[in-house]
Amino acid sequence: MKKFEHLWTGDFFLLHVQANNPTGEGGTLEIIRNMQNGRKSKGHEELKQGADSHRFIISRSHPAESKVCIEYPSHLILEVYKVDDRAYYPTESFFVL
Repeated sequence: MKKFEHLWTGDFFLLHVQANNPTGEGGTLEIIRNMQNGRKSKGHEELKQGADSHRFIISRSHPAESKVCIEYPSHLILEVYKVDDRAYYPTESFFVL
């Protein structure tokens, strides 16, 4: 299992996430949102078996959300881009594993 963590800043409130699936196994990406008061909420994204990749956008859900984490199977390669929410385009790839 791999884990990606991102601390939200005042500059960017959107992330473009791409889960590459070189083995074709599929899998579930768990999305954990951490709030400043210690509360957490969880969600998930499914990557279907046989799919090459799955893309989605994560946005900061609330001003009190301080961090978002993605836990995902070790056979997936996660690529994350910060998105300039003023222009809605990926600015730079800053995580690939």
